[in-house]
Formats: sequence, structure tokens, C-alpha cells
Amino acid sequence: MDKGSKTQTKTSRLRELLTTRTLAIPGAFNALVAMQIERAGYEVVYVSGASVSACRGVPDIGLLTLSDMAAEAERIARSVSIPTVVDADTGYGGPLSAVEAVKVFEENGLAGMQIERAGYEVVYVS
Repeated sequence: MDKGSKTQTKTSRLRELLTTRTLAIPGAFNALVAMQIERAGYEVVYVSGASVSACRGVPDIGLLTLSDMAAEAERIARSVSIPTVVDADTGYGGPLSAVEAVKVFEENGLAGMQIERAGYEVVYVS
């Protein structure tokens, strides 16, 4: 199975899970934690921008770039067979940047992403 079809399978699984029930989705800040989440029986893992920032010793105030989060999220997503959802902050800029973030995270194996709108509700994309 190639990289794209694995991502599609995980994306399809995430959509299926989201339409059937409410999920508890624990967060991982690295691949080891993600593997333990999967081993514990959870069906989805979440990559939190706050936890990745904390692991790098920086505050969660938008200092991590799309490249930073994409690299860490890819390592996490590739370490497990369950879908991975990533915190995409505010999309790393305007609407065109958000479109680019979707492409990058999808190429990196993420099944879904959460985009915050500063001062507004959180938007989920899968």
C-alpha cells in the first residue's frame, strides 16, 4: 500500500468513527506516546500544538511553524496504524495558508486536522 492510500484509509476510518459515536481522543507529543495510546486501545490519536511546543521548551503562542508541526505530526502518524488528528492552530496564516496546511498534513499522513479561528469556534476538517 502506498503512502497516499494509507492516509486515505486512515481518513476514511476517522470519518466512520466520527459519524458513529463520541470519541475520547488522547493527545501525543511524540511517536512513543502515540504508540502507547494505540496499545491502550484508543482508536484515534491527537497531536496537540501545546504539547509539541512544551516539548520544545517554547510557549504555545504560534511560534511553531507549519514545517515544525508537519514534521512532528508525520513522525507520530507514521508510528501508529490508527488515524491521527493534528492541531493546525489558526491555519498558519490566511485562507491560502490554511489550504496549504491541509495539503501538507494530508501528504504527511494525517487523517484530520483542527483549525482554530482566532476569537471564534474551532473548525474540524477530516
